[in-house]
Amino acid sequence: MIKEKIVTLLDFMTEEQAKIILEYIQDTFELKQKSTWVNIEEDMPTPEEIEIINSYYEGDEDYKPAITHEQIKKEYNIRE
Repeated sequence: MIKEKIVTLLDFMTEEQAKIILEYIQDTFELKQKSTWVNIEEDMPTPEEIEIINSYYEGDEDYKPAITHEQIKKEYNIRE
């Protein structure tokens, strides 16, 4: 549940705010290899993942979030 809230909060952030969060995570948590974040490669989604993504954007009930953006904003007192 916490991870879902974090991901939802990221949706509201600007690119600059997300960069600050990433830098905080990198500076705060010891990584086994300092170059881990630098070496992350982007993978192309599989056909199954594309199908899931499309289902989500088409409003499929099986892929609705457990908590809404409005609930997150209310819980964390976020105003736009």
